[in-house]
Amino acid sequence: MPKTDQPQQPITLSVTEIAAMTGRTVRWVQNLAKDQAIEKDGRGKYRLASVLAGLVSHYEAIIEKGSKSAAASRVTDARAEEIELRLAERRRDLIPQEDALAVVDLVAGEVNKQFTGLPARITRDVRLRRDIEAKLNEAKQKIADAVRDARILAATGRDPTDPDAAD
Repeated sequence: MPKTDQPQQPITLSVTEIAAMTGRTVRWVQNLAKDQAIEKDGRGKYRLASVLAGLVSHYEAIIEKGSKSAAASRVTDARAEEIELRLAERRRDLIPQEDALAVVDLVAGEVNKQFTGLPARITRDVRLRRDIEAKLNEAKQKIADAVRDARILAATGRDPTDPDAAD
């Protein structure tokens, strides 16, 4: 049975032992000690508890630095993308979706307006006028369908007339 009334001596390790255990060089361990990550317990000797705490602190700092670098890189990338989008918008290479759809609506509205009074301007013959109106109404419906498809394409990026677009 071990005696409990005697204080236990702390385990100490040499620089060479620490280097062998960690798979690092003696110089690396010395630099770690110089950076005060581990405390000396005499000439070339270090307490095991200090070595373990120092190693954990060292690697936690590396992980923290890496996560900060990754976050900073993501922020930099997002800023660069935002700048590229603003420049494309200024060059009118990129316009807001609402503006594009407004242009489509404007053109479709003008076509509809021009078609509306056309049969009466073409002829006074009622039967011929009704035939022309029927053909113009078909054309208006096709234009309305094209405008609807353009809106879907603008909103989703998929051509609704493409049979593979439903996949």
